[in-house]
Amino acid sequence: MIFEASLSVTSNDKLGAFMNSVPPRKRSAGRDARRAARQQRPTSTATHIDRKIPYLEILSEEALQLIEHN
Repeated sequence: MIFEASLSVTSNDKLGAFMNSVPPRKRSAGRDARRAARQQRPTSTATHIDRKIPYLEILSEEALQLIEHN
């Protein structure tokens, strides 16, 4: 058995006219949406870090001169 399909386009074809007249939708939650969500978040960063540990001299001035000399 061979089935024959006939395609006919008539003016009463409401479904085909509807599908052709509607523009495609954009995908949601894409790259642009994620970027916009990140930009809306408040950003707070420390301007600088205060050092509370005192500086420690590992080698004396004489030891540094000895290293430089050799």
